[in-house]
Amino acid sequence: MAWERFRQNRRELAQKIQDRWIELNVEDIVYIDVYRDRLIERLMMRYDMTCEQATKQVSKWQNNLVLPDNCAKLQSSAESSTMAD
Repeated sequence: MAWERFRQNRRELAQKIQDRWIELNVEDIVYIDVYRDRLIERLMMRYDMTCEQATKQVSKWQNNLVLPDNCAKLQSSAESSTMAD
């Protein structure tokens, strides 16, 4: 999922970031807003990670992330896969 799409779901994204990386505080979340590079920067700072480690974590998390407006599309896709089997 493209990071740009997250910008439509600011609140949900902020909550999911805080749920995943509990060391990030409110100021970090406000600073990050919807910018992937800022999230990586703060992970490096708060968790003492390298850029590569932080990028890998964000990419993995991003690939598994489901925001509310994606649920119907995913449900439809899952039902289609089940019918094909």
